[in-house]
Amino acid sequence: MNTISYTKTNRILLTILAFVLFASLALAPAQTKTASAASVPTCTKNCLRVTDIIMAKVSPSITRSVVIATVTVKQINPGSIQGVEGVQIFAIWTLPDGSQVKAFGTTDRTGRAFFSVADQPGIFTFTISDVQKAKCTFDRLNSILTKSIK
Repeated sequence: MNTISYTKTNRILLTILAFVLFASLALAPAQTKTASAASVPTCTKNCLRVTDIIMAKVSPSITRSVVIATVTVKQINPGSIQGVEGVQIFAIWTLPDGSQVKAFGTTDRTGRAFFSVADQPGIFTFTISDVQKAKCTFDRLNSILTKSIK
């Protein structure tokens, strides 16, 4: 697997393009949760939950097109749900040809992390493999873990 490094230039580009993703919320296909109750313990305090994965294909220039995934992570505590900064997200892109590319990102102050990969014809799948932050527990059972776009 290849690894995509996330640079400040990518963050600026993806932040600018994020408005495209938010506009697509109403048109987004269903997302899936893919964890079984038997294999994952229930989280009760300082729970990190992936609450949304928004995907879109955008063309930031005439010669380049990319697929973007915006992941939202919220910290869930009794009586409080809020976006959390500094969460490390580990994910895998599955490309139309079946190959896989590792991806890594860190959430900003709103709890969002942005990922991108070069566009090509076919279906892209973005799958969360892990979410980490000190003194927090990833609530895999109640998180959205995968999303695809054609």
